[in-house]
Amino acid sequence: MNTLPDLSQLTHEQLLEFTRQLAMQHQSLAQSNQQLDARVQHLEVTNQQLDSKVQHLSILNQKYEHELALFKKHKFAQKNEHLTAKQIHLWDEAVEEDIAAVDLELERLNADKTNAATQKAKTNKPKRRPLPDHLHTIRIEHEPASTQCACGCQLRRIGEDVSEKLHFRPAQFYKEQHVRGKWVCDQCDTLTQQAMPAYVIDKGIASPELLSHVLVSKYADHLPLYRQRLIYQRAGIELSRSTLSDWIGRCGVELEPLANALKEVVLQQQVLHADETPVTIMRMGENDKKPKKGCVWAYATTQYNPVQAVIYDFQDSRSGQHAAEFLKGWQG
Repeated sequence: MNTLPDLSQLTHEQLLEFTRQLAMQHQSLAQSNQQLDARVQHLEVTNQQLDSKVQHLSILNQKYEHELALFKKHKFAQKNEHLTAKQIHLWDEAVEEDIAAVDLELERLNADKTNAATQKAKTNKPKRRPLPDHLHTIRIEHEPASTQCACGCQLRRIGEDVSEKLHFRPAQFYKEQHVRGKWVCDQCDTLTQQAMPAYVIDKGIASPELLSHVLVSKYADHLPLYRQRLIYQRAGIELSRSTLSDWIGRCGVELEPLANALKEVVLQQQVLHADETPVTIMRMGENDKKPKKGCVWAYATTQYNPVQAVIYDFQDSRSGQHAAEFLKGWQG
């Protein structure tokens, strides 16, 4: 700032000139102040617009995330959970482009936050889970061929490094021969021979272990019989699909008392959940080759019930009379 002159020493013309300069400075400062006020107002408006834009983009991002979740459900969910054709046309093909544009805009507005999240994601690397302790362990030691150092001294073992590999041994078929010796008395010609143990299928080649494997593969692992046949064929065992079907039918007859006992236990519970699932029935050997529709009714106890059980009942329709017949006499 310039030093103010001594007004008492100025002439009349100098005072007029000094007054004129002060007026010009005041006018310039007033204009600068107006410009600063306008700039502040402009920045406030711009800030409000940016806040509105961020809020709008956040809402759009939530909307597109919801739509993307629905598309993932349509693509990866079970068939009975897929969207209908009309629901699919609610969104056009430009959704992915819109999502990319919104993500890019949000990344620009929140660059620091995005970089911090990226750095955190890089540091959080997944850790490999240890193998279960109940697995059978085979120890394979790798030691040097010689325990003598190149300098001539004897090496001393100071520790070891252990790395684990998960090994798999495919299932193997083997023959189980039952040999029953024949014993005869030379005095009275009495013949003695030990009886064969009881089997699910008398005079059949399938052991209880093999029958259990076929049942679990079909009903627990959902492996059809024709695929099981191909698996057994690769192992050098020829088992036709009709043979496997006959085994399952025989096992069903033997397991029927157990199923009836399980049904009695389920019907003793106060609360039950019931649901029916449609299935396709292929009727082999009939003139009508068109697949039929059936239903598998499931009756299950609640998750808080001390008795955890599920009983299945196959019927040819979804009629409520099947449930009424199954639950006849149930008090709950």
